[in-house]
Amino acid sequence: MSFIEIENEERRKLLSGGIQANYGDVIIHSPSPTRGSTVIEPVLLMFLLAKTLSDTVITNLLEYRTCRVLLELPHDNCTDPVSPNVEDLVQPTTAHIITGRALLEAFVPSCMAVLIGPWSDANGRKPFMVISLAGISLTYFCWGCLSLLPNLHPYVFLLASLPMSLSGGSCAVYLLTYCYISDVTDEHTRSFRFSVIVVAEYCSMIIGTALGDLMVTFLPIHDPYFPVFFLSALLLMLIGCYTHWAIKESVDIQVDKKTRLFTFDHVSHLLSAAVKRRNGFAREMIFIIIISYTLGTFMNEGENTITYLFVREKFSWQLTEYTEFNCFTRLTLGLGTLVGVWLLSTVLGLSNMLAVTLLFTSYSLRSFLMAESTNSAEFYMAATVGSFVWCHSPLIRAELSCLVPKHDIGKMFAVAAFLQSLSPMASTPLYTSIYEFTFRNKPGAVFMFSCFLSAVNSMLTAFVFIGQKLVGDECYNTESPPEQIIENVD
Repeated sequence: MSFIEIENEERRKLLSGGIQANYGDVIIHSPSPTRGSTVIEPVLLMFLLAKTLSDTVITNLLEYRTCRVLLELPHDNCTDPVSPNVEDLVQPTTAHIITGRALLEAFVPSCMAVLIGPWSDANGRKPFMVISLAGISLTYFCWGCLSLLPNLHPYVFLLASLPMSLSGGSCAVYLLTYCYISDVTDEHTRSFRFSVIVVAEYCSMIIGTALGDLMVTFLPIHDPYFPVFFLSALLLMLIGCYTHWAIKESVDIQVDKKTRLFTFDHVSHLLSAAVKRRNGFAREMIFIIIISYTLGTFMNEGENTITYLFVREKFSWQLTEYTEFNCFTRLTLGLGTLVGVWLLSTVLGLSNMLAVTLLFTSYSLRSFLMAESTNSAEFYMAATVGSFVWCHSPLIRAELSCLVPKHDIGKMFAVAAFLQSLSPMASTPLYTSIYEFTFRNKPGAVFMFSCFLSAVNSMLTAFVFIGQKLVGDECYNTESPPEQIIENVD
């Protein structure tokens, strides 16, 4: 046994006994073994259910308040939901409020992600997850309270988003969930656990949308919105308590005199980890993987922006047909992700990057078929072809977690989360502009653009796969002491 192997074995023995292990200037305390669960998927499921439940009814509430309070139209015109004859009047203002809310709840948390990731590497995943869940719960509690004020100006509802924005929002919950799963799994089970997250996301969207509509429709009260918001706030508070008391911490806490969140040191450590030279060209592979994953989010968000406009122009669909299609795609994508990861990784035994290359190729085919579809049946068929495309998400995250050591996982996921959060700000206006210029002559041009981007993604991930074949397992050699980022504790 080599000296390095003996040294690593001694460190593992020290940590398993709860004894301090000293890496130069770094001191790590392994917490004493505590009882708790490492199954965090129910937390994300309930979080998404609570969020979708309220987000479903927010647009109707804002349209109604804009009609009654801002435009001061008669009550007969301001039905709930508003009638089609006044919809054109209220939609511009409602769109501005929704855009402002999206910026508050997405941009600020995406910037905070570069702090949260490195901070959680040293201080644990649980603390800030509980803080984020509490902030989101407070946001929906504020929505409930404000909805009880009948003459409130609709722009005031933007204030309710501040607690979510300042506590990290959805970006922090996703980031810390992915980091936690990377901490508690090995390379054999990690991709499956990530795929369960995707299935939970789609299931919660379907259940939350249906439950929100039912509550607003059938609650026997004049204002049915505040019970929906208060229910979301209660669910988030409960899962925050569950996370604090029932979930086991996954990180060996690094004891330091300075554990502040808002310090530039976190940014410098993140940048250092991102540009650090790694074995087997792993640094270059990580950059390419993050770029390809960001491009996948870019395409998805852009297509979501224009799909309803496309099907209404091409197939004369109404909202009912579009909602049915959305439910169909969410079901097929959720099941396809779970089955696809099992099929590609377990049954066929493909490497992560080879599987991702094939998936982006199928994404390109799916986008091409959508662009060329001439009727509803062909459009459904194209969506079915793409049932497995979201398998790339868990596989990419699993591969990324294998290329970096445990003490850098939060930093790398923070970089990915930051770029992911920013991508819709670019994809939404770009896809909308392409559609506006082409919908009269070639409405499917936006899907051809996605087809091109998917082909680019396939080539990027193919480069990574070929590189891994050339260097072998060297790129996975992540065994090294943590960087000297913590001061000595006297």
